[in-house]
Amino acid sequence: MTIHVDELRKLLDTGEGQEVELPGEVLALGDMFRPVLPDGVLRLAGSDGDPAVLRVVGTAGTSLADAAVPVRVTFKHDDTAVTGVALDFELPSPGARADELARIFGIDVPVLPGPDVDRITLVQDESGARLTAVA
Repeated sequence: MTIHVDELRKLLDTGEGQEVELPGEVLALGDMFRPVLPDGVLRLAGSDGDPAVLRVVGTAGTSLADAAVPVRVTFKHDDTAVTGVALDFELPSPGARADELARIFGIDVPVLPGPDVDRITLVQDESGARLTAVA
């Protein structure tokens, strides 16, 4: 991660309900977030969060849905530097098929049985990058 905790707190310290813009460099997810945020910026409308603990929630437009979806962003830190980030996206009902989501992220899989995915989480921390999906 390349951002200092104090810099991040300034980015997150907006008035309640104001938009928060988090460029991809702040999210430090590399190309992992590109399929979700093609322009490389997470814009959280109606934001509410806590800069003291480096967490913000709101709604954001993504390539995963036609309308803005609820998003939660939580940063891990060591009191000086950001050491990890988790982006949690809720998908509108009825959700999306897991194999369709996999293809958005460049993973070629056959049609997967099971219920539709209604939430995905992108995580980057000291152990690497992960994508999880919840039905």
